[in-house]
Amino acid sequence: MIIKNLYDSHIHFLMTGESLQQLSLAKVQNRSDLVSISQSSFLTREDWITGFGWDENKFDAGFSLDRTLLDELFLDKYVFFVRADGHSCCVNSKVLNLLGIDKPTSDLFNKHKDFIEFDSLGIPNGILRETIHMKVYELLPPYKKSQIKCMLNTSLQHFLSQGFTHLRDMTTSWSQWEAELEIFEANEMHAFIEHNFLCDNIADSDRAIREIKQAKLTENFCMKARGIKIFYDGSLGSRTAALSEPYADQNDNSGKTLWSRSELKEIIHRTWSEGFDVSVHTIGDRAANDVVQVAREVSAQGLTGRINLEHVQVLKPETIKLMKPLHIICHLQPCHWLSDKLWLEKRLGHLYEFVFPWESLRKAGIPIQFGSDSPIEKSSLSQNLRALKESGRAGVRSLNADPLLFYTCSSQQVPSGETHFKSDFLENFQVEKVIFNGKIVYLPKNASGH
Repeated sequence: MIIKNLYDSHIHFLMTGESLQQLSLAKVQNRSDLVSISQSSFLTREDWITGFGWDENKFDAGFSLDRTLLDELFLDKYVFFVRADGHSCCVNSKVLNLLGIDKPTSDLFNKHKDFIEFDSLGIPNGILRETIHMKVYELLPPYKKSQIKCMLNTSLQHFLSQGFTHLRDMTTSWSQWEAELEIFEANEMHAFIEHNFLCDNIADSDRAIREIKQAKLTENFCMKARGIKIFYDGSLGSRTAALSEPYADQNDNSGKTLWSRSELKEIIHRTWSEGFDVSVHTIGDRAANDVVQVAREVSAQGLTGRINLEHVQVLKPETIKLMKPLHIICHLQPCHWLSDKLWLEKRLGHLYEFVFPWESLRKAGIPIQFGSDSPIEKSSLSQNLRALKESGRAGVRSLNADPLLFYTCSSQQVPSGETHFKSDFLENFQVEKVIFNGKIVYLPKNASGH
């Protein structure tokens, strides 16, 4: 079987390459696992140790990750271990001190205290979420361009190995764009990538819009600058996604929005005025409803533009109805079902009936695209197809359409891609070869002649 222009509509391009080269925490279940990691050889980032992928739902009973354990095992380094959802982290005391939140008197502490977890003595225990979690990235030593290029090439090969020739990046930076340009100029960019530049907050909007304007001037047939990406809420795994009701397993918490509605309105207005897309991370139903309502307010002022809702894992029918007058696309990742299914219903209670609304959106005529959220989940067509099948058996409304319709890049005038799969790919597909712009760009290592 051949699929043309196979498209992953939501990835983090640089982060995917980075995660493939850094310390993996995906199999950590207990103290012994962490001790083994501390005694092994691993890449460091100057005097920082970074890792990705821990999930407390996989921990053995009685085990927890906190600053005291990291202080004990990693004596002289700054430690930054990111949770599997990318919205929380665990850091050691050296990082807490560097941030200035080891004491409850700093401005940063007071501004972000809702996202700081505390121990029984009221001291930060090392678990940081959302906005204060993102502050740690600002402390990390910057990568050299050669390192960024290496990670981008690693990422590119990963996506090609999974058959994807068309990608949509959701956290582009200017340093990444410059490195990609060099890869393109060396005739080594073997995929079509749409870029959305990350905007951390309203104070960051001047920088983000300036950079996307600069990127527009240097576009090529493989690299397109599309718009701005913002995080409006958090994740279900970290209980920071903004819900219309409290979490069923934490009834004093309904999640958080990370922008005010006035700030949201300002960034949509500014970005649409410049002719760019606005892509908004919205996982909870309250977050999605806020964004749709604010977009309608901006549209009512006579200004129109594309708005992309990223994830929309919980979405009520009344919000879907409000979407219809807008130029909107919803980007969903069925593979999140596979990671969340063990605790999702318990966490959401009766809001569970509104999860993964791909069929409700399709039936309402709202355009949808499927992706992976790599590296949060593996970029894998078979994983998403499996998730669509399994979720239907667990009460999620089944998609009444060919899922491959939502894996094709719909952008106009893009270079062509062809992915050749073995005929049984729906159950356990294997990539036989990938052709991009008329050239074979990927063959499995065991393929003849490779």
